[in-house]
This record gives sequence, C-alpha cells and structure tokens, in this order.
Amino acid sequence: MSARDDGLRLALSAWLVFWIVTAAAPAQAEANGASDGLPSLHVAATMPVLGALTRAIGGERIEVTVLTLAQQDPHFVTPRPTLMRTVAKTDALVETGLGMEIWLERVVTGSGNARVRPGGPARIVAGVGIAALEVPRGNELSRSHGDVHPQGNPHAWFDPLVCVRFAANIAEGLTRVDPAGAQTYARNSASFVEALNEKMEEWAALAAPLRGRKFVSYHTTWSYLAARFGFEIPFQVEVRPGIPPSARHRDSVLEAVRANAIPALLTAPYYDRRALEYIAEATGARVLVLPVQPNADSSGQGYFALIDEVLAALVAAVEER
Repeated sequence: MSARDDGLRLALSAWLVFWIVTAAAPAQAEANGASDGLPSLHVAATMPVLGALTRAIGGERIEVTVLTLAQQDPHFVTPRPTLMRTVAKTDALVETGLGMEIWLERVVTGSGNARVRPGGPARIVAGVGIAALEVPRGNELSRSHGDVHPQGNPHAWFDPLVCVRFAANIAEGLTRVDPAGAQTYARNSASFVEALNEKMEEWAALAAPLRGRKFVSYHTTWSYLAARFGFEIPFQVEVRPGIPPSARHRDSVLEAVRANAIPALLTAPYYDRRALEYIAEATGARVLVLPVQPNADSSGQGYFALIDEVLAALVAAVEER
C-alpha cells in the first residue's frame, strides 16, 4: 500500500476515533428529542449529495428537503418563491460553501429566516476547513477568467476523504442546532466514516487502471476525484469556467485528445455536448455523461453509489480504448 493510501487510512481512522469518543460521552436528555418517533429537525440541503450525507448523519432525528435536482447545474438555480418558503420553515440549512451556491443568498433573504443567514447558528457550511483545489491567484480573479471561484474548486465531494470533513461539519452543525441529538449525530458520523473507510479499499482497487491516464472534461467537475485516485484531467472544453468553447479552442482540445490518446471526454448532464461530440467523432474518444449527484432522496449509500458509478464508467472507457 502506498504512503498516500496509508495517509488516507490514518486520516479516516482519526475522524472515526474522534466521533466514537464523542458518542461515548454522557447523553444529553436525547430521549426528549425524537421520543415520539417524529423528526426533531427539518433540514434543507442545497444539493442531493449534501442531502445524502445529512440523512446519513441525522438518521431518524431529521427530515431533509433538497433544494435542487440531481440533473440540475448546482451553480445556476433560479431563486423561486417555493425555495424561499422551504427555507423559511427550516430549522437548519446545509450548503457546500466555496462559492458553489451563488444563488443561495437570494433564497435566504427572501425566506426571512434569520437563523440561516451567513454566520447564523442554523447555517451549516459543509466545506469549511477543506484544502480546496484550483484556488485562483492574482489576476486569475478577474471576470475575464470566467466564473471563477475565489475559494477554489467547489466540487469537493468527489474526493471521499473530503466527505469525511463534510460529515464532521454537518454533525457539528446539527449538534449546534439540536444539542439533545449529539449522541445520535456522533454515532452516525462514526458509522458513515467506518463504511467510507471500507469503500476506499474497494475504490482504490477499482480505480487502479486509471492511474496516470488522462481525460478531457467539459468543466472542472471531477478534479478532486482525479487527484484522489491518481489520474489527470489537464484539458477542459470550456475556454474558462462558464465560457463555452470557441471553434479555435475546441480544435486545440481535439488535437490534445489525439496527441495524448485520451479515451473519454467527461461531461455532466446539464452541459451542451456539441463540442464534445465533434471532438469524439474526429478522434474516436467516447463522450461520457457522468452523474454529479446521487438521487435526491438518497442517504449515505447513495453517495457510495455515485462514486461507484463514476469510477466504473471511467475504468470501462480506459479498458475499451
């Protein structure tokens, strides 16, 4: 096993020990919370992946409403009155942070729910404390560089180790809002991390054929997955984030695909595929439309299934080339 894998296991084990110790602490009248069998908290999550993680941690103490759809671009969501009404009634709001949900503040303002405003006690930011990739520097923050994220690439849930941090932040936030549920959230967090640790061994074996391989993606959606499992995505079809490709840029990517024997062009369900299909027809590379989110009603197993599906599709593309 590599030093990278050893480090991963140590990090996961550290979080697991932390939450097991926390769960062993004396209970705080937890029976007062969900003793009638009904959820104690109504929680809104901005995206299906956050809904899945929040359900895994909250268990039966919470009811989760997801504000966006699995097939929807989470960067660009219309702040509809229905979303505002949902947030108005919620006890806690879970977001990614890192500038992912640029639409969220209009929803929160329209909801009138002061507790979920930025910095409010019921606002839970899953991405706090992660080591973000692709943090722009200096003049890269200019709008001429497209829809840049000043805090770095926000698609961090595609690194399972980052999701350990997500889970810890969500558990901490739920405990802040619902102290009586502290044992439940700690226990469920420990169970999630333990299951994730087991899945990491499976994923490492599955992803072995990907090490050192190169892919093209439309957007920088899978950078964290590539960094974790040892493959590269050095070329994007977008000119810059949020800026569709010109013919010149498309053709330069086409030549890169030929020169690097790239087996697949990766995209999400909501991006325009015309440039990818043009490149695929000219080079023989496959267009892979990959899921970005689990099902909106899923729990922790839904997150595992998301990583399973994406890795399996990438391996199939490599082996068929």
